[in-house]
Amino acid sequence: MTMVIRKLSDPYQPSDEELAQIRAIYDDEIDFSDAPETDLEFWSKATKVSHKNEDKNKILVSLDQELMNWLKSESQSQGLDYSSFIASILSSYKQENS
Repeated sequence: MTMVIRKLSDPYQPSDEELAQIRAIYDDEIDFSDAPETDLEFWSKATKVSHKNEDKNKILVSLDQELMNWLKSESQSQGLDYSSFIASILSSYKQENS
């Protein structure tokens, strides 16, 4: 097995081969031995954690529709809301160019 190290700004993108392997697994074949089952008591004690940073500023940016559609599509495929996705793009750009 090869270990791949990625920056947090580089979201994991499984290869087509990995996706095919995942799709071939039936639910009853998944090993959950390292993830104990949870119950209502467990979730009743859970608390929501917000990742919002009070140092952030809201801004208004005008983007053309084609770019906005692409940003929304890409962010959905990576499991992010598009504003977080845009912020990650800008943060990555800053890190690469500082």
